[in-house]
Amino acid sequence: MQKSIFRKGLVFGIIMLSATMSITSIAKCIFLGEKPLEDNVLTILEKKAGRFLAFRTMNNLTVQVTTDKTIYKRFEPVNITISVTNNGDEDVTITLPYCNLLADFNISYKGLHYRDSYRKILLPAIIDVVIPSGETKELLNGIWYQLSNNWLPFPPGKYIIRGWIAFNSWPFPPTPPFGYSEPIEISKATSKFVTNDKINIRVLNYTNFFFHFFY
Repeated sequence: MQKSIFRKGLVFGIIMLSATMSITSIAKCIFLGEKPLEDNVLTILEKKAGRFLAFRTMNNLTVQVTTDKTIYKRFEPVNITISVTNNGDEDVTITLPYCNLLADFNISYKGLHYRDSYRKILLPAIIDVVIPSGETKELLNGIWYQLSNNWLPFPPGKYIIRGWIAFNSWPFPPTPPFGYSEPIEISKATSKFVTNDKINIRVLNYTNFFFHFFY
């Protein structure tokens, strides 16, 4: 009986102590003008960036997304380059979780989506990338074959490519800062690249059904 009373008293005491500490912490934040919710959000975002980078430092980085052309034939490879520029007065070191994924990009149109890291075999190895003050460093030089991650063809039209530093990979959402390409146009004429390259014959065969059925 005495043990039961003691246990109940102990549990009650722990609950009261926790409640008192919580109330004291909230009161302290109010009187000191702190904003714990915003601080928590900032901490989460900084952790996602990989090295608890201050937002002032992140704001000094700008991402550029460029393509080799602005007009492409149907299924012609789109060469995409992503680079980052340090506009600050100090060198910036970014820590990335994969040694073979420094930057990522995506293209979306209605129900079609392509993300470059979606089908990549990533090599988990933490890597530091130093971006000197006032300099630009290329992080990615990749190719998009005008197909979604489900191998469905994008229709002719104009598209904008969004790129970012690969602090994480799919399925996690992208982390700012972002860069955007100039609009690129996919024309209705089919590129000879697909029919001449034996490696891409199966891509042509796979997409022909959707091409003729929907477009």
